[in-house]
Amino acid sequence: MNFNDVEKSLDGRQPIRLYEFSRGIFKYAYNSSAINITYNNQLFKALIGGISDSGIIRSDGGTSDSLTITCPPDIEVAKLFANVAPSKKVTLKIYNSHLGLSTAEPVWLGDVVSVNFAAFDMVKISAIPTESASNKLGATLTYSRQCNAVLYDQQCQVNKEHYKKTDTITRIDLTTIDVTEAANMPDGWFTGGFIEFSIGNGEYDMRAIETHIGTKLIILGGTAGLKHNMVINFYPGCDLAKPTCKTKFNNLLNMRATPYLKDSSPFDGNPVGW
Repeated sequence: MNFNDVEKSLDGRQPIRLYEFSRGIFKYAYNSSAINITYNNQLFKALIGGISDSGIIRSDGGTSDSLTITCPPDIEVAKLFANVAPSKKVTLKIYNSHLGLSTAEPVWLGDVVSVNFAAFDMVKISAIPTESASNKLGATLTYSRQCNAVLYDQQCQVNKEHYKKTDTITRIDLTTIDVTEAANMPDGWFTGGFIEFSIGNGEYDMRAIETHIGTKLIILGGTAGLKHNMVINFYPGCDLAKPTCKTKFNNLLNMRATPYLKDSSPFDGNPVGW
């Protein structure tokens, strides 16, 4: 029998739900039954304590359609958010199926936005549907003395590989790491930049650099996941000002700012000066 036949059956229905979380090439798959299930060559694990959700809502595609998953706190995907959220988004696909079927129907696709360790034996994972991104503000560029681009993005066009430094962590505490190579650049050079480090299988995680002084890099959100003698890449930051864009990155042609913007507003009723 196929899915639709079983779904309409009065006595043959044994509904289950499959949850597939993805972070890059890493996948974490679970199901709501009491046994492990293989679907599409992926093992969906059964969890002690079970896994469930708040129900799928379809309305305007906004955040009101958010989904909350309740599950044990020791599952792999929850551990990703235990200290600092991953730098890459974690996506969630949900399938409906029935015990004994080899097929499943995709019913929901979205992104994980937060994980709440609500109790010692329970975690709540909140996710929003992918289409909710279309409800966000579109045009966000403004007239500003500071650049509207993000360093190294498609608008900025600075090639981060040209500024990459690689070194080994020689000292680490809860907030700060020491890398010898950082001392070869003036203090503040890496402030506002970021580090990246391998998490295996060709995947990297990133953390923002809050402050750079000498060999010390203060990491925004702390150093969880980093280790002594770990090799990292680190990149300089930008304060979005014209002098920095010119002297540090030689990138004025791509600067998205109006550095000589006047102090007065063109809408203040005074026609003089504009």
